[in-house]
Amino acid sequence: MGIINKIQYLKAFFRMLPLGLISLYVGINGFINETKLSRFNKITGKIIYCNTKRIYSKISRTRDDAFVIQVVDNNFDTITCHTFVTTFRRKLRNLEGFSGRKISIWYDTELENSIKQIEYNQQLLIKYSAPILVHFFFTLLGGVYTILTIMYLVKYPEHLFGSNKKKILK
Repeated sequence: MGIINKIQYLKAFFRMLPLGLISLYVGINGFINETKLSRFNKITGKIIYCNTKRIYSKISRTRDDAFVIQVVDNNFDTITCHTFVTTFRRKLRNLEGFSGRKISIWYDTELENSIKQIEYNQQLLIKYSAPILVHFFFTLLGGVYTILTIMYLVKYPEHLFGSNKKKILK
């Protein structure tokens, strides 16, 4: 039974403790960084083109319906943004006849210029909502794993050293 206890103790130290700490880090880092709208790029300009279009997504590797908006800013930089989210597409269908109107779009370049927030006529059409529930889950999972692993490592050092706990502490 001694070798099984040693393996169990080492697994707790080298697997469970790092897993808990990494999950805790990812959750806290998500709360700090990903809830800010300022991490996305913003373009303010005039609408050139907006319509529902079937486009290819590199992330899902499929073609799907997306609402595509092409905007040109004051420096004549043109950005094409899109959203696959159905509820966003329903809200944005009202923009189809408004070419030449001013719009502000926050988009994520890491997700192929995916739309995160849209402001039109000083009114938010799409409001950014951060994935707080995911970060909460990672923080909770990491905290529980870390605490339980540390409790096990402190309570049962004899599993690694193979002797009585009182002798180890002396």
